[in-house]
Amino acid sequence: MNDQLFANAFGLEDVIAWARIDLETGIRCQRALLDLTAVDAKDAVGCTCRQTFYLEKAIAWIWEDSNAVPRAIIALENEGIIVYPTDTIYGFGGDATFHRVVKKINTIKGRSSPMSVLAPNVKTALSWMNIPSNSLDDISNVLGGKTTVIVPVHIGIVQSKILGDGNTLGIRIPDHPFCHQLSNEYSNPIITTSVNRTGQLPKTTPEDINLEFGHEVDLFIEHGNIEGIAST
Repeated sequence: MNDQLFANAFGLEDVIAWARIDLETGIRCQRALLDLTAVDAKDAVGCTCRQTFYLEKAIAWIWEDSNAVPRAIIALENEGIIVYPTDTIYGFGGDATFHRVVKKINTIKGRSSPMSVLAPNVKTALSWMNIPSNSLDDISNVLGGKTTVIVPVHIGIVQSKILGDGNTLGIRIPDHPFCHQLSNEYSNPIITTSVNRTGQLPKTTPEDINLEFGHEVDLFIEHGNIEGIAST
């Protein structure tokens, strides 16, 4: 998301709520007042408040903030990449119907392979699937929480680049309030894949995520340290 698109999407009145991350020390300034005509940490004047903070090019919100989901939706609609909390680990997210988004996430992770998506509820997840009707009950019983189901889906549900063999797609319904609200309010499937470079362990702390990926993502929804095990 370039600076002009960023400014248009988030509104200049919101810029006063950003805060800056010192990318060398990982120390968070609690809030910063920025020049309303600029989206640049160099114009920051430090102050105190923990509602939001400014990364090198990404904006971060505490997941419980009432603006977190609306801002995530704006980022997704504008082909942005987000980092967000799940019930297991942090995930990279983006609109799974946009080719550029899939390419961006693969570039960040340094690979090209299938990815999973969030579903808001069992009914929606089942509507995406291209499976025999007598299998629906079995799938319904395992959907939810830390489990990802990999099933054939209908053509056009997501970009083909994130599908596996046989037009299969990983689908999960994380047990996290932010994921529930975002996936229910956003109309398209949302990518969910671990926050790491290929071959490395997932990042579990906001500080590590900021240092490694702050300049490559557009929005970070923070929920402290998340040291779970990736969905299976």
